Amino acid sequence: LAMLEGSQNEAIGYVVDITQRKVAERNALDATRAKSFFLANISHELRTPLNGICGLAELLLDMPLASQQREYVQIMSRSSAHLVSLISELLDFSRAESGKMKLDEIEFKPTSVVDEVVELLGETANSKHVDLIYSVRNVPSVLVGDPGRLRQIILNLTGNAIKFTPEGGEVEICATPDSEATENGFAGVRFTVR
Repeated sequence: LAMLEGSQNEAIGYVVDITQRKVAERNALDATRAKSFFLANISHELRTPLNGICGLAELLLDMPLASQQREYVQIMSRSSAHLVSLISELLDFSRAESGKMKLDEIEFKPTSVVDEVVELLGETANSKHVDLIYSVRNVPSVLVGDPGRLRQIILNLTGNAIKFTPEGGEVEICATPDSEATENGFAGVRFTVR
């Protein structure tokens, strides 16, 4: 807005119509809410039967089975647990996007997290003739953090590494001390997949 020279009653002004921008912002917010609602509902609908499969697999493993049957049920158990984990990732993505994701702070053994990843992806690596090796060196035996999220991250990185490693190659998961992240009595641990 500017006053014209020599005039006390006239002014020039500029008006910018932001209606379209506001409508676009409102539509984007509505779409994000709808996506979050959809993800929450679909994850619940998928997780319920998958948890049933996980439970039945565990019951089967408590029964006397032939070695090949036991192997099949173990694969079924690991695979269904992995699917539950993937569904949780979808829900986590939705929570992260809305700023509502919380990380757990519980004690866990880093070797157990890495062992579980190797156990889940070992068959995939073998079928592709890729060596899957790991080492956990000089790290505390117990850490405090979110083992579920850590497992998801290592699982995703390792799965991608196996997928893109040529036959006869090698994928290595390493856990080592991270001096840059160690401060104020907290132990920093670096997990790498190569």
